[in-house]
Amino acid sequence: MSEHSWEPDVSFTARVVGRRLRWHDGPRTSVSFHGSPGYRSVSESDRLGLPDRVRAGHTYRDITVDYRFACALPDSETAENPGEDDDQPRSQSSR
Repeated sequence: MSEHSWEPDVSFTARVVGRRLRWHDGPRTSVSFHGSPGYRSVSESDRLGLPDRVRAGHTYRDITVDYRFACALPDSETAENPGEDDDQPRSQSSR
């Protein structure tokens, strides 16, 4: 997976491995990000044994999917809270 010029504050990774995988219907997928302006985020996956678009009714064998989601808080948050202890958890209020 690619590296970015910024360091994420939150990162989630998952790996799925399977011997056989088959969709009876074509999958409908989407990824969307909601939140305040200034956040940097990325969602990406590396696939082995699966094409970018899978076909319904086709059996895929020996598959691996590595998925990563990462998000960085806006740079202005550090400027708004000078001297904040980095060891303290950060909270984000809903807007």
